Amino acid sequence: MYDMAVIGGGPAGMIAATTAARRGLKVLLAADSLQGQLGKIDQIENWPGETRVTGSQLAASFAKQITEPGNSIDCRKSTVAGIRRAGQLLKITFAGGDTVTARTAIIATGVRHGTLGLPGEKELSSKGVSYCVTCDGPYFKGKKVAVIGRPEQALAMAEQLSRIGAYAYLLQSRPVQPAFSYDRVTLLPKGWPVEIIGDQKVAALRYHGDHSNNMTEELPVSGVFIAAERMPNTQFTDGILDLDEDGYISVDCRTMAASVPGVYAAGDVTSGPHKQITTAVGDGVKAALSAAQYIDTQLKREIKS
Repeated sequence: MYDMAVIGGGPAGMIAATTAARRGLKVLLAADSLQGQLGKIDQIENWPGETRVTGSQLAASFAKQITEPGNSIDCRKSTVAGIRRAGQLLKITFAGGDTVTARTAIIATGVRHGTLGLPGEKELSSKGVSYCVTCDGPYFKGKKVAVIGRPEQALAMAEQLSRIGAYAYLLQSRPVQPAFSYDRVTLLPKGWPVEIIGDQKVAALRYHGDHSNNMTEELPVSGVFIAAERMPNTQFTDGILDLDEDGYISVDCRTMAASVPGVYAAGDVTSGPHKQITTAVGDGVKAALSAAQYIDTQLKREIKS
């Protein structure tokens, strides 16, 4: 039996496991990999203490802490299929059908984003193709970018990019007018993306400028921001936990406690408003410390009884 089962190998999950191990807890870390979405990020410039670091470098640094000799962390490369309460304990079921028991669990499974399936989109992801203005927008200050995808979401992304200082071309599948006039947002009202062009990084966006013919145009840009649906990885909770209207795990932001006693959540999978590496790490620390306190309380009750 484990004191804590951490589900998810991104920043929130890895720091939660490390924090719990430093408290002397026996920890299971279950994840497909020790990096999550972090390993796909090309550059990070807002990590404390680092002027610039790649996502893979930062992920490797986290993973090194996990695998340090003496850490009471068991790592399991596996997908969790379900979690349920069993008396005072939790049962975690894996895709193969086997189970483990834990006093507490921290869910840090992050999100997955939809794609448009454009040629070049997958190949140039994190090489100029981005799905998050908050994460990547500052890299494009003073540069030209294209914004495509879901109309209202794309409009919000273009406006945010403008405030950052980027020059955004907003391709609209249907007319959506900005609430304010932005000098650095150019509307392409009939623009329809066809292909993202580039070798090692984005160089241009090929698009239809007029649906009345098959002619395409190339828009020279340094980046393409895609407004796609973000979906939290909560499918394995199977109605056990309270979720918000968008499917994120509802938590008490002070403790990161979810609706089931002993279960906590951290990072992008939660209902918290901010989705950053730094906030995910903070969530993971809070969740681990809160879970450790919960265990202490439960053990005291067992001794008294």
